[in-house]
Amino acid sequence: MIFEKDVSVIVAGACNNSSAMNLLKSIRKYLPKSHLIVSTWKNTNIDQKYFDEILYNDDPGAEYYDLRNQFKLNINRMLFSRKNALKKVTTKYCLVLRSDLQLTSNNFLKFFEEFQEKSVSTLLKQKIIANSLFSLKFEGSQNREYRTPFHVSDWFHFGLTTDIKLLYEIDLVDLSEYSLYFLKNKKPRIVLTEGYNSRLWKYPPEEYITYNLYKTTGGKQKF
Repeated sequence: MIFEKDVSVIVAGACNNSSAMNLLKSIRKYLPKSHLIVSTWKNTNIDQKYFDEILYNDDPGAEYYDLRNQFKLNINRMLFSRKNALKKVTTKYCLVLRSDLQLTSNNFLKFFEEFQEKSVSTLLKQKIIANSLFSLKFEGSQNREYRTPFHVSDWFHFGLTTDIKLLYEIDLVDLSEYSLYFLKNKKPRIVLTEGYNSRLWKYPPEEYITYNLYKTTGGKQKF
């Protein structure tokens, strides 16, 4: 059984809105004894009664990955805020959340051990629990699809702190190169629609994180 006091919770990202406040309140409701760390940006105004520790980070910035729709890639913001917060974690377990989510229970604490596969040997000591929502095997449109390997949702990660730290033991990207990668390089896959065609990043942030873990663990990973 995992006790709340052995869990640190990291809320990373923009926290100057009602969604973030609702998340912090839900964490206090379902994990009242856990250590709550907020990792956000400088000049953020937030009620301090809802967390134990806060980091005000410099914004590493974002870059367009879709020029047509003016969509920006926030991968460095995500990595920077989470990596800095993980340096503060001293508990055995750690939960990392996006700031626009909300907890509705603490059942993942009860189920964590049930999902472990002791026979799999990797650098990770135990499996990391990730959110099934937006964990993709493929994307598709008009009855066609292309595969999205390593696309594990980055909304919710829970596991041993040592494993979570290993997951995020990766470099920030060179935004000028990564975000507009396919302006200079030929796309190696069939583009399904104009909507997909306008994406110019090398690959999505979810794939960047998991693929780097895959490389680090010698080609074996557990999620």
